[in-house]
Amino acid sequence: MRVVEFEKNWIGFYSAISFEKSFELRYHGKTESIESKKCDSSMYAWLAREDDYHNSDNYVKMQLHLVDLKTVSELEHEEEQKKNTLVDDLTLRIDEKNKALQSSREQLMEVTYSLNQLKSAHERKDRA
Repeated sequence: MRVVEFEKNWIGFYSAISFEKSFELRYHGKTESIESKKCDSSMYAWLAREDDYHNSDNYVKMQLHLVDLKTVSELEHEEEQKKNTLVDDLTLRIDEKNKALQSSREQLMEVTYSLNQLKSAHERKDRA
């Protein structure tokens, strides 16, 4: 028995499904493996599912335990958490940038006010 790992994302999931389908199309999927009682050198493949884990011998369970098995809902939950973390981080960055921008605006207003005061003082001096 061999365990083939795929990327832990939707592309990996699609690749795994395609891998399984390619064996099924050649009649080398799970059903044929179970039905085939002979010990031949043919290779059979399918995606491990919950029943494979619970109905397998200790060696198979050990192999399946070594890989990171996740359900689709677990993957969706992880992606949702990652998305929320990213949104929170970006929101924090935007808030920080807005505070920095507001501070720069206030400094600009102060400098503009000071320059206008100097300009007015200089104009009064020139008129006098």
